[in-house]
Amino acid sequence: MGAAFPPPPFSAEREAAMATLISERTLWLIVHGIVLGSAFLLAFSAGLLGLVSYGWDTTWLHKDLHRFLHRLRHGIWITALLSWVIVLTGSGILGPWYYAAPPPGADLTDYPRAYLLSSPELRAWHTFGMEWKVNISWLTPVLTTSVAFIAFAYGRHLTHDRILRRVTIGLFTLAFLLTGIAAMLGVLVAKIAPLK
Repeated sequence: MGAAFPPPPFSAEREAAMATLISERTLWLIVHGIVLGSAFLLAFSAGLLGLVSYGWDTTWLHKDLHRFLHRLRHGIWITALLSWVIVLTGSGILGPWYYAAPPPGADLTDYPRAYLLSSPELRAWHTFGMEWKVNISWLTPVLTTSVAFIAFAYGRHLTHDRILRRVTIGLFTLAFLLTGIAAMLGVLVAKIAPLK
């Protein structure tokens, strides 16, 4: 008779197929890693550019200092907020799925932590990789919140105080580097023992 046509949109068959493509866990992984992670990356880049530009010739800033400072403060606070949301979704939503204990006789590939600990070759991915990732992840929101506080409380001083500006840039950059390490470890662990 001819080729079979795909099911019509919004049919029960199509919804069932979509449900197998994107599970709730996969959706949360996408939100946590791609959506929030990308937003953090963009916000961090804008915040770092704002902090670094304070060290350049600031004659252009004097007439627009109030507006520039307002944008810088809000941008860094958005970065801090995003870092908190990323860590909280990772620890509060994805974490319990990762750490879930399997019932006796269960397929361990459905339980990432148990799967990693069951194999001597993979054990280090949990004992070092995942545990270190979780611990350093919590430093990022603390550091970005500290930078946001400095920008809010001492914003005008950042134009003249080189030491304060360098410390602020250093803290912000450290937060970004820790985020990169945590993200890399998260991707590697998820590649070996994915949440299903």
